[in-house]
Amino acid sequence: MLQRQRGAFIFITPVILTLIVLFTVMAVDGARIYGVRNDLQNQANAAASAGAEATQACGGVNVSVAAMKSRALAAAQAQGFSGAAEDLDLRVGVLVPDPDSPSQLLFQEVNDIAASNAVRVLLSREESISRLLPESVLGSITLSASTAVRKEVRASLSAAGSTLAVHQGVLGGLLGAVFQDPSYTLDPTSLSSLENTFVELGEVLSLLGVDNLEDALPLGADELAAALREIAGNATPAGELLDDLVGAAGISTLQISDILTALGDTRVPDNNPVELLGLVNSLLLNVIREQQLLNGAALALTNLGALPLISAIDGNSLEVNLYVNRAPKYIFDVPARKNLDGEWEGVFYAPDISLEVIVQAGIPPLDLLGLVKLELADLTIPLAVDLGGGSGYLSSAMCARGVSNEVQFGMELERQLLELGTGTIDPDTGDVVIQPIDANIGKVSLLAGLLTIDSLLNLEAEISGGLPGESASVMLEPDYPLYCSPQDGCSRRTYEDPGAGLSGLDLDVDVTRLALLETQLGAVDLTPLVGLVTPLVSDLLYDVTQSLTTVLVNPLLEVLGVGVGGINVTVTAGDQSYTQLIENVRLANEGEPL
Repeated sequence: MLQRQRGAFIFITPVILTLIVLFTVMAVDGARIYGVRNDLQNQANAAASAGAEATQACGGVNVSVAAMKSRALAAAQAQGFSGAAEDLDLRVGVLVPDPDSPSQLLFQEVNDIAASNAVRVLLSREESISRLLPESVLGSITLSASTAVRKEVRASLSAAGSTLAVHQGVLGGLLGAVFQDPSYTLDPTSLSSLENTFVELGEVLSLLGVDNLEDALPLGADELAAALREIAGNATPAGELLDDLVGAAGISTLQISDILTALGDTRVPDNNPVELLGLVNSLLLNVIREQQLLNGAALALTNLGALPLISAIDGNSLEVNLYVNRAPKYIFDVPARKNLDGEWEGVFYAPDISLEVIVQAGIPPLDLLGLVKLELADLTIPLAVDLGGGSGYLSSAMCARGVSNEVQFGMELERQLLELGTGTIDPDTGDVVIQPIDANIGKVSLLAGLLTIDSLLNLEAEISGGLPGESASVMLEPDYPLYCSPQDGCSRRTYEDPGAGLSGLDLDVDVTRLALLETQLGAVDLTPLVGLVTPLVSDLLYDVTQSLTTVLVNPLLEVLGVGVGGINVTVTAGDQSYTQLIENVRLANEGEPL
């Protein structure tokens, strides 16, 4: 019996020892493979993080897949990756919600690099199953690790006009028309307290009684004006102005979404700053636009005060009609990239304004030919100005990195054609409808008025002018600091291009016809009068146009925050908190790019 047991032990012991060795080898190799897999995952994480810094939403100008892959490979190698470039698979795309589980994110590859804010990196390597046993026995396995990283900086901005130009009579007349109070007067300090004054979005939302911007957007614009009144102070001049705006016609039919918005994601941080003056400008222009739509007519401006017009213009005859063809919005948290539909996310618009200015003008009585007295008064001159507006989009953003806390923003700007001419404004499009002046003018008298002709000449004339549209690629300078101090709040950076103004117009006055309606007055031949009067009429039309654009149109546009021939864009916030890393992320759209 003992001999049989001894024989069994002799047989079992080597088997047990062999199994112990095998399990030990497997444990050691398993731990080694697990460690290699972890190292590979860390390398993928580093590679994806570095590559994401070069995407459209974070990499500045001239982004490329080659730059992303170069950064990713260098970061992976710094973590110990020994593979070649072909062992690193990098895809460019965006992180999108899973349709079946919106709280989960998927990686969507894109064909257009301009739509990118993320990269997905897949690293692979062959590894022997065992380092202690021959590879010919157990073989090898392919280890892989994938990571998707999103890096994006977003901006809050407005092209609504955020610089103050107070022309007291013009601004008072404008607000009087909006408030339907012809006697309205304005203290110039009413708006000065709003310039360079910021308030956190959270304070505005709190006064509106909501928790986030998404809940605020459907509310009425009058509620926004009331909230701004509370912030400005009810007893202050700015608060009183906002109180008048709360009761303005048309404001109750506007929504806050007409004034401000966040494109795409409405999860905007509460500490996002808002500049009060830019917001009030946007609110005012939207109210004017709404009144225009409700009344089916332009806003007629009266009581513009004593304007220093040239003496040839009858100031009492002045009529001004204001059209707001497109009102601007205050835009929160937009990235410098396209969406999946191929449209730029950070699109903004400057105010698109048109004006009709109608006056009567004349020339003082003149003694001509030694016998004849000519009076040229009450010539109606209808001018129409279409500013065309301007637009742009956030085209590039360089994320803050390393020890720097500043970001670079780039923009593409386009200023549309400005047109001026005799005629009217098409209320549907805001375009100038050219209508040449066609009038019978000139009263001529002889012998101290014993012989007169009330309408001597038929005048046909046209005034035209314009500024060409321009496109520009610009960088916001200096770079935007992300830090917001408790004392001074967040920084403000403005790209200012006020343009040449209407003084830069290339005006053309064309007197196409000046014909006598009567050739004789008694025995006096009036034919020579045509040659004498033509330059006088031409100069009159030119001088009247110059005076109106300089004294009235330019100041009015400055009050509205509109640059003529230029565009101003103000960035009031930058946010780089949208970084996200997801290991082994699933692919959207079955891995097919969009």
